[in-house]
Amino acid sequence: MHAEHEKEAGGGKRKEMTWVKLKIFYALIFFQTAFCGCKQENRHLNFEWKAQHFKAKLAFRLPKEVDESSGAIGWTDSTFLTHNDDGAAELFEVGYDGKLKGRIPIPMASNKDWEALTTDGKGTIYIGDVGNNWNRRKDLRVYAYKPGSATVDTMSIVYDDQKEWPPTKAGLNFDCEAMFWRRDSIFLVSKNRGRRTVKLYGVPAKAGSWVAKVLDSVRLEHMVTDAAYDAQKGQLVLAAYGMVYLFGMEANAGRTSFGRPLKCLRFARSGQAESAWFGKEAADSNGFYVGNEAGKVFRFEQR
Repeated sequence: MHAEHEKEAGGGKRKEMTWVKLKIFYALIFFQTAFCGCKQENRHLNFEWKAQHFKAKLAFRLPKEVDESSGAIGWTDSTFLTHNDDGAAELFEVGYDGKLKGRIPIPMASNKDWEALTTDGKGTIYIGDVGNNWNRRKDLRVYAYKPGSATVDTMSIVYDDQKEWPPTKAGLNFDCEAMFWRRDSIFLVSKNRGRRTVKLYGVPAKAGSWVAKVLDSVRLEHMVTDAAYDAQKGQLVLAAYGMVYLFGMEANAGRTSFGRPLKCLRFARSGQAESAWFGKEAADSNGFYVGNEAGKVFRFEQR
């Protein structure tokens, strides 16, 4: 009994220390964003930032089953899909009231470090098992799944510019936690470790082993953790710690790149923001959602 009590006490202390570290992390994000805003970004890119154009408000909290949401997509008019970043290979269908509506198990898949979710709008869901904090993984993959199917297709991915596993500290920029579908391809966005360069990679959206090549890059001061793409508007949203970036990909004339920088939205309340998505209901035509690992979901509405 004494040993069990010691174990429980030790676990409680670890949880308390983790929570303290998270509070310090959130405070750093808040103060960095509050004082620096988008000025640093405008040294490199010409964002519109003085007038925010969007207002963020807390919309709801995720159900307890989703304890580390790392990616999301709009699914029906009243629900979205999300997942945890490890554990069971399953998706959660959640309503915009924050209640769990159902689960979708993914057959023939494992959840080593799921970090992103996207869809082609035709029923196929793409799940990015691409978490790579230490840049050591050689088993990066994206699962392609159609609900109701007994099988899943797999895309194995290697980054064309990675030559060491892991690279030097300055080169730790092969962790892509943001992903989106566009024109029959899957695009991955790096987090910006190392030299603060955010890279855009692309591979075909079909089963196979693919070498992901760098298509474009920009310098951003904040770590990018998820992406959402609106094909009708040609608008790309990149969620980051303390910031949200909007790019206009419609100006690319067929070439896939980040496109025209549109807006830099200060988001001091972001916490560890990890998911971004556009809803499907008509009321979402002028807004999008960002969720964090503390279970909070914020809605950005256009003013």
